[in-house]
Amino acid sequence: MTVSEPCLCKPEDAPLVPGEGWYGAGSGFAAYGEKLGERYTGQLQDVDGTVVPQAAAIAALGAIQFANGCGVDAALALPLYLRDKVALKTSERIAR
Repeated sequence: MTVSEPCLCKPEDAPLVPGEGWYGAGSGFAAYGEKLGERYTGQLQDVDGTVVPQAAAIAALGAIQFANGCGVDAALALPLYLRDKVALKTSERIAR
């Protein structure tokens, strides 16, 4: 189940989530914990900015989805990378 689509955003523009009892996890909470805490006031049960995704946890979540009939063709199982543009293309460097 997707609660919000993947995106890059400022902490104050982070996607809203329904209800409460959420856990804030990852480097975003380490870097922007105060702003994200404000964004999700009353919705976060706990926060840990040091945790990172673990393959075993992803596999366990995937197994539940698969058991519920939500399997997909393995050829469609591709990583999705989100990040700001961190480098100029060669053509952009030459144009400078």
